[in-house]
Amino acid sequence: MVLIVGASGTLVRPTAFLATHAYGLIGKPQIEQGKVTIFGRGTGRRNVVAVQDIAQLISITRSPANGS
Repeated sequence: MVLIVGASGTLVRPTAFLATHAYGLIGKPQIEQGKVTIFGRGTGRRNVVAVQDIAQLISITRSPANGS
């Protein structure tokens, strides 16, 4: 995830979301069909983040205590 906090704003670019990517692309197909689709060679690690964690991060960085 990328987080850039500046004088005029905050830019947040999260990686894949846990609920849509990890569950939607891996968990659900495995449960329903017993198989998953692997992109690429399947040797790389995937980095996912929860929507709630991003919301909490934004609320912290945008709070009056941080000058935002």
